[in-house]
Amino acid sequence: MIFGATDNGASACYVWVTPASGAVWLANDNGTTWPAAMTLGTGGTEQNSQCALNVAASSGTLSGNTYTLHLAIGFHAGFAGAKNVYGYASTQAALNSGWQSLVIGNFTNEGMALYHNDGSGLFTDVAGASGISRMSVQSLTFGSFFFDYDLDGLPDILAVNGHVADDINVVQPKVKYAQPPHLFRNKGESKFEEVTAQLGRALQQPIVGRGAAYADFDNDGDLDLLLTANNGPVRLLRNDNGNQNDVLRVKTVGTRSNRDGIGAKVTLKTSQGVRLFQMVKTGSSYLSQSELPLTFGLGKPEEGKTVSLEIVWPSGRKDSISNVKANQFITVQEGKGIIAARAIVFGKRTP
Repeated sequence: MIFGATDNGASACYVWVTPASGAVWLANDNGTTWPAAMTLGTGGTEQNSQCALNVAASSGTLSGNTYTLHLAIGFHAGFAGAKNVYGYASTQAALNSGWQSLVIGNFTNEGMALYHNDGSGLFTDVAGASGISRMSVQSLTFGSFFFDYDLDGLPDILAVNGHVADDINVVQPKVKYAQPPHLFRNKGESKFEEVTAQLGRALQQPIVGRGAAYADFDNDGDLDLLLTANNGPVRLLRNDNGNQNDVLRVKTVGTRSNRDGIGAKVTLKTSQGVRLFQMVKTGSSYLSQSELPLTFGLGKPEEGKTVSLEIVWPSGRKDSISNVKANQFITVQEGKGIIAARAIVFGKRTP
């Protein structure tokens, strides 16, 4: 997974490695293009003269430009590469700091990880303080990502769970093969609460969950879910009451940059001074791809609400757009601004 960890124009790479190595990430310190994520062998090291290492961890081994963390993250023996076989990492400016934080799905009895990007090149482990580690300790998480299901402007977390051993309850009676998903609502101030039980029986159903993706498939402004299960059917879950707040949906079209604007960094500013940040990205969640358009929840409805956008394209070009009305789906083309817009038609609230 590659994402911006600093604001110096370089990219940082969160690299999954083997069990003895845990997880590391590297930041390119001179603005050059970062190559594909490297694979490290068990206990191995890698030299790269273009990268400076920035890692916050309680213990580890430093060798050259590589810092090997001693973390147990539930890797499958012999697996090395850019993904955790039991889960996936997702990034988002989840704590409204303007920096992309990181959520990781882990093995049973470990709890999910949540790392807050301090903006200095370091991450702080806030899984315990936020509450998600305790609430997910009996789950084995595969798919996970940030998304704003209730459009209040605070990114929430979805985690899709399911064990890898169908007889796990024989040795661990409290742990099940099929497990319900988690939906953690962002309460602000780095705190989350589990709201799965409040959102209908469909989301509470235990499955041997693997992949997960989001998209507004019914075009009503809120984000719906697609979940996959091991040896089971795909499940499409419609979000019926998530669109009670204002929203702006943004599709990017590159010209000098790639056609879909992948890698574009979009900052939204409200008249109250609130700043929301998202990046157009691929590969969100485990073996899944969510939609590319960005969804900005704008909170409680207000008549005549407008916002401004600043887009930094992969080409380096910066575009600024002011007085954008809320509750629209807009298409923004690199160098031209808004080329299409349509109003979002909100559905009626379901009892």
